[in-house]
Amino acid sequence: MKINWKPVLLIFILFIALFLRLYGIRWGLPNKEHFYSYYADEYNVINTLQTINISKFNFTPPIPMYNPTFYYFLVGAAVKFSSMLGLITLTTSKQFYLFNVGEYAKIYLIGHFISVLMGILTMCFVYFIGKIYYSEKTGILAALFFSVVPLSVVSCHYMEPAVTVTFWITLTMFFALNIIYSGKTKWYILAGASCGLAMSSKYTAIPFVAIVTLAHILRKDKIINQNIILFYITVIIFFAFGTPYSVLDFKTFKLNIVPFFKRATIGVGSRGVNWFNPITRLLYYGLGFPILILSICGIVFALIKREKSDLLLLSWIFFYYYIQAQAGFNIVRYQNEYTPFLILLAARFVCDMKKYIQVTVIPLCFFITFVFSLSYVNMMVGPTPQDRASTWISNNIKGGSKIGVINKPYWYSPPVINMKYFALSRYSENPEYNKPDYKIVDLEYDPAKLEKEKPAYIVTSDAEFILNRPITPKTDNLIYQMFSSGKYEEIKRFETFPHFLIFSFKKKDSYPSDWEFPCPTILILKKK
Repeated sequence: MKINWKPVLLIFILFIALFLRLYGIRWGLPNKEHFYSYYADEYNVINTLQTINISKFNFTPPIPMYNPTFYYFLVGAAVKFSSMLGLITLTTSKQFYLFNVGEYAKIYLIGHFISVLMGILTMCFVYFIGKIYYSEKTGILAALFFSVVPLSVVSCHYMEPAVTVTFWITLTMFFALNIIYSGKTKWYILAGASCGLAMSSKYTAIPFVAIVTLAHILRKDKIINQNIILFYITVIIFFAFGTPYSVLDFKTFKLNIVPFFKRATIGVGSRGVNWFNPITRLLYYGLGFPILILSICGIVFALIKREKSDLLLLSWIFFYYYIQAQAGFNIVRYQNEYTPFLILLAARFVCDMKKYIQVTVIPLCFFITFVFSLSYVNMMVGPTPQDRASTWISNNIKGGSKIGVINKPYWYSPPVINMKYFALSRYSENPEYNKPDYKIVDLEYDPAKLEKEKPAYIVTSDAEFILNRPITPKTDNLIYQMFSSGKYEEIKRFETFPHFLIFSFKKKDSYPSDWEFPCPTILILKKK
């Protein structure tokens, strides 16, 4: 009897995808030591939910807000539903969460689970696109690659909109391809709904309106007809549904969206235009080297074939790549929005190889990518460098000692330095919590302040003196005073790096900014 291996393989892919995305899912959550997540942008979701008050018909987020609001409503609805089931205590009292941090952490955890769900749904539609518009084998292979690709795996551990908008974009692409090959009115309406929700999850999806328009043109119907008009109307309706303040408070909406478009052209921490940066740095880590190479080959192969489905996928890939390169972004998670289509073209290319080559290429790419993704999320299990540094400082540095930090404590700081007390001093009325264990001096990258304060210790991170430091003579002088002048010596270092069993990957200075979040290197310097 011939065995049907397809269901077994699909179940295996789903298991691998869930395992990698759920392993370490509690990383960075607030606990009794620190009130904020170790992922810097997660607090934006909490802050937005605190600002919006739907019961009072207030849908306006805080200013500045570089994202629309649908994703935040989605998280808020999930949190509200969880409270109705008794899974979480929901209150407006910040002090309650300060002294019941476990309840506060549940809000973040719910956001993490939403990302996992959206990541799995994205993988499902990657499979459907590959199966319907290329071949069954392409769909399965694309889902297999997507299940282990580091960018999706890691992003599903965070509460932020990158994974969610990627799902809506992938769903819209599925409907857009149906427009090309079917042209039924329902596909225009569905594409409009999903595109509107994508735009309302993250503004980077706005150009996808042009991709659906291109699908309509490739169908070779009239350029302007009832269907395409229905699509545009549906997009507007669903965008307004997900971001109602764009209609109800247009003045504030304009104040928020204009800076976003400036960021899209100028960049965040821009290093100038670098046409190869998304490949050599961002996709290199996000896809892993094997799948990156296959994706490039898949693009070339698609340019040769030039099927209608190829043209649609390539249009979005090239346009989005252009935005990333010219804006000079140094952020891996921004590559989520076109990753599913890179993987689809990679899988399609592999499926066109000779079978004896596939037998080697597929297992090798899967294994290497799986090991790297697992090695990376393995850092998210157990105490972080921040936690270990905090414990060491508490046990080895006398209370009341003067400790210098290069800049205001942030996600990379050990909790004992200020993260816990920063929250308590702001929100607690109890004076006992307004008194930190140590005297913290913010040097503000100023060597003169270091000379004046003469802290007994300096606690710093490579995020401060390598990744994000301002490039100025004053800053260079401070770094020299700390590391090379002989006035201070390193007495302790806390770090982690991607590792699993016998496999380990050395942490590199070329890590993009957000790739550094789980693995800051924290140094403790002592004055000689």
